[in-house]
Amino acid sequence: MVVVAAWVIKTLWRRLQQFYGLSVYRYTVLEPLHVLDPEGFNDRLRHRLKRRVYHVPGPNFLWHIDRYDKLKPYGFAIHGGIDGFSRKILWLEVASTNNKPEVIAYYYLKTLQRMNLIPTLMRSDHGTENCWVESLHQALRHKHEDQLTGPRSFIKGKRTSNQRIEAYWSQMRRQGVHFWINLFKDLIDADLFHDSDPVHVELLRYCFGPLLAYDLEMIKIEWNRQRIRKQKCRDLVPGKPNCLYYNPEMYGRRDYKKSVDQHEIITYLQEFTIKPHLFQSLTEELVKLLKEDVTVPTSIEAALYLFVELTTLTDEYQQENN
Repeated sequence: MVVVAAWVIKTLWRRLQQFYGLSVYRYTVLEPLHVLDPEGFNDRLRHRLKRRVYHVPGPNFLWHIDRYDKLKPYGFAIHGGIDGFSRKILWLEVASTNNKPEVIAYYYLKTLQRMNLIPTLMRSDHGTENCWVESLHQALRHKHEDQLTGPRSFIKGKRTSNQRIEAYWSQMRRQGVHFWINLFKDLIDADLFHDSDPVHVELLRYCFGPLLAYDLEMIKIEWNRQRIRKQKCRDLVPGKPNCLYYNPEMYGRRDYKKSVDQHEIITYLQEFTIKPHLFQSLTEELVKLLKEDVTVPTSIEAALYLFVELTTLTDEYQQENN
C-alpha cells in the first residue's frame, strides 16, 4: 500500500519536515489521506486514476495544429493540422522550416481557402510560430455570432495537452516516417551526409524532399481512408476519418463549420504569409552548374545516387579552395 501511494505520501511527508519542522512517520501521513479521500486513495492503490475526458461534438468544432521535429536534424520541418472529432488530417506539409509564423499562417489560410470554411475553435501549443494563426483565426471569427467568437476561438496550452495531433505523430512515425529517420541516420553513419554542413543539408532537401513530400501526402490519404477502431477509456467515435468528417449525421452529430470570406483570405495570404519551400532557388542553380540535365529523382535509389554524386563534387571543390 505504501509503495503504490508513495508519490503522494512522500510529497506531504517532505513538506511537513521542510516547511513545518515536523518529524512524523510516513504511515501518519497515509492515514489522513485514507480518511479525507477514500475513493481517490483506493483508485491510486488500484492504478485507476481517472483520465480527463476529451470530447469534441462534431467535425470542424476544433482543429489541432502542431509541428513535427523528428526530421528537423536532417533539414526537414513537418507541420500538420487535424480535425479533433473525425481525426481527419487536414494538412501534412514539409518545408525547410516550421518555426516561422508566416509559414504556419500559409498552411492554415490555404486550408481555409481550399475547404471554404473555418472551424469554430483552433488549438495549438504556446510556440511563437502560432502567433499569426491565432490572430488571423480570431479576426476571421470576429464577425460570427456564436459564443466562441473572437479571442475565445483560439485555445493555447501545453504541447502534451494537444491530444489529437500529439497522438497522431506516433501513428505517422509507424506509417512510414520512421523509414526516413533511419535512412538519414544511415547516411550520417556512412559519412555520406554531414548534418553540420549547410550545403549537404540543402542538397539532401533537393534530392529527397520531393519524395518525402509525396510520401507524406500518401500517408495523409491512407490515414483519412482507414478505419479507426473504438478505444478503451476514450470518448472517440470509431470509423473512417473521411466518413466521420463529411457525414457526421450518420453518427448522430453535426458539422460545426463557419462561413469564411474568400476575399479576406486572399488579402491575408498576400499580407501575412510566405510560401514555404523545401530548398532555396540557389540550390537548384548550384545543382545545374554541377550536373547538366538533372531531373528530379523519382525513387530512393535515384535520389541517393544523385545526392552522393553532388556532395562529392561540392566537397572536392571546397577542399581545393581551402
